[in-house]
Amino acid sequence: MSQLTDPFYRQSITPEATGLGATDVIGTPHEVYGEVPAAYVVTYPDAAVTADELLALCRGNLTKIKIPVAINIVRALPKNPVGKIDKPALRAARS
Repeated sequence: MSQLTDPFYRQSITPEATGLGATDVIGTPHEVYGEVPAAYVVTYPDAAVTADELLALCRGNLTKIKIPVAINIVRALPKNPVGKIDKPALRAARS
């Protein structure tokens, strides 16, 4: 899921939101839909952006199905040895 939608999230919220570093979106289990998007965002230390503000930007720029059910602001995203975001580690940390 995230490989198909992550660029859309990034492009939709980055132009209007300042202070964003790395972002990633992963699927999170849902009883009805099977999986829904959840976003993880790293902000710069001096950024004053909140998860609610980012959610509002998403609601204004994304179709309903692509709006994350949650936006989690984290200090860092896990990386694999190559330097890419480690999605399995992010999923494991979520639970």
